[in-house]
Amino acid sequence: MNTIDAVNSLYIIGSSGYSVYNVYILYKAKQSKGLSLGSQIFFLFWTFWSLLFYGSLHQWWSIGGELVLSISTLVYVALMFVYRLRRRKC
Repeated sequence: MNTIDAVNSLYIIGSSGYSVYNVYILYKAKQSKGLSLGSQIFFLFWTFWSLLFYGSLHQWWSIGGELVLSISTLVYVALMFVYRLRRRKC
């Protein structure tokens, strides 16, 4: 295991934990007022890019953490879309 990969993966796993917690908070609140959908979409595409980037560097631990971060960010963006559509229908 590469030391740089290990340290980087710890940061990504920490970010993943916060992202999963954000999904939980958003799901519980059932609304996304004051949140920027554009910034979340930007970070979603950044996570997709990071998967490719870490793959090219063969940083497997970072890929694992980034996969969790990508999935949680994707769920977050999907929930934002759902809650905004529901708000418009009311």
